[in-house]
Amino acid sequence: MLRKLLKHEFFASGRSILPMYIFVLLLGVVTRFAVNGADKYRVSSLFQVFVGLIVLLFTCSIFAVVVILIVNVVNRFKKNLMSDEGYLMLTLPTSSHKMLWSKLIVAWVWMIVTMLVILLACVILVADQKFLSEAWYEIKMNFSILATYYGLNIPLLIGQIISLSFLMYTCSCLMLYACISVSNSFTKFKSFIGLGVFIAFYVIMSLVNHFISRNGGYIYLEPENAVNMINMFFLKYSLYSVGFGAAYYMLTTCMLKYRINLE
Repeated sequence: MLRKLLKHEFFASGRSILPMYIFVLLLGVVTRFAVNGADKYRVSSLFQVFVGLIVLLFTCSIFAVVVILIVNVVNRFKKNLMSDEGYLMLTLPTSSHKMLWSKLIVAWVWMIVTMLVILLACVILVADQKFLSEAWYEIKMNFSILATYYGLNIPLLIGQIISLSFLMYTCSCLMLYACISVSNSFTKFKSFIGLGVFIAFYVIMSLVNHFISRNGGYIYLEPENAVNMINMFFLKYSLYSVGFGAAYYMLTTCMLKYRINLE
């Protein structure tokens, strides 16, 4: 049943987000040609203004695709489970856990695709063979400095950064799902209640984050203790994300099972 839920979810969410991916990539190509043309040829000031507007539009589109991703994550959960579609979804022979996992898996996939699209669009805009070789050289030099001076394991560090980013993104998605689930257990003022719940969750997480930062959550690197400090940082914030994510997950599944209100 999870496979069928995923297929439906990818199809429904892809209709709104895939066109934006295509637009960003095409705009990256147009921006590349426009900028190169302005650099190589003597052009009028009007064309230079046009190139500036194209670059501005490309920059805005990068931010827009991230916003669309977030809106998509929220809208699919709310529309699919908390509106008229919810009457059908909740009659399916499946559990609230599978419904929630289908949303999470799709959110993970679109997040990865979004990051790849943004990276590819930026590469299309600025990259050539010389740029790529110079960028790769600078990256290797910086990694070499980190490994030599601080004694860091670079592959492990990259893995820790990716893992923590993944956990924090998952926690954020589950937090939004929990807010929507709680607000939809009421019959009136759902939007205001959802906003209030979001603020309450944010304040609680901020207080816990403040406590963590006062007890070694921030890193002050010294060569002799860099590895231990970085490992402790990632461990604390991984537990922070897992703990809050688990709480939001349990709250959401309980609300879907016992307190959902589709009116």
